[in-house]
Amino acid sequence: MAKNSHDQVLKLSDLLLKGSAANAPIESFEEDNILIEEGTSVEQIFLIEEGEVEVFIRDKKVSSFPAPAVVGEMSLLFGKSVACVKSRTRIFFRRVSYDALLDEEKRLLRELAELRNRSNMEQGRYNLR
Repeated sequence: MAKNSHDQVLKLSDLLLKGSAANAPIESFEEDNILIEEGTSVEQIFLIEEGEVEVFIRDKKVSSFPAPAVVGEMSLLFGKSVACVKSRTRIFFRRVSYDALLDEEKRLLRELAELRNRSNMEQGRYNLR
């Protein structure tokens, strides 16, 4: 992950911890547990606080993210998961429901959109607002 992208994830993690994730209990999964199944509707995002997760598309590993990481946010934008996310190591995380996100100020949604746009720009994609 590029340093700039990692900085954006840290900023988003901080926003979540100050908002809707602040009261969410810390949970843990052992290695090789699936957090998000590919193609399913997901009603929450996961704030990974310790450990590492891997991302698979059609059973092919495409990425991994060490903590701090936020996963599941793309489902918020697209309606269903485009990837499978599973724990590579033992992880500690918080679940934040989309309802809790929507109840919060619009700042989180703006931050998610900005994060997506920055990522698209880094990858040479156009901003299609």
